[in-house]
Amino acid sequence: MDSTKTVVIGVHDKQPIALGVAVDEALRSHGRLRVVHAADVPLSSSERGIGIDFSVRTAYEVAGQVILDDARDHVQRGPDLAGRVRARAR
Repeated sequence: MDSTKTVVIGVHDKQPIALGVAVDEALRSHGRLRVVHAADVPLSSSERGIGIDFSVRTAYEVAGQVILDDARDHVQRGPDLAGRVRARAR
């Protein structure tokens, strides 16, 4: 079992202060930092019923990835983590 601590922070937009606190905690505890973003995709209705409009879902996914990319860039600019940040999209 991996005993490395993971600090998780959820971001909605650019939140440099919150990211800074999370980075400090990850460094202090010699842990990992995981930045996450979530959004509600609105349901649409049609004659076939209620469901997800996948073009809207794709737009939300793209917008969410921009937020995560901005957070990664902000963290990478920090002197303590320069060169130690990896980005993974899921």
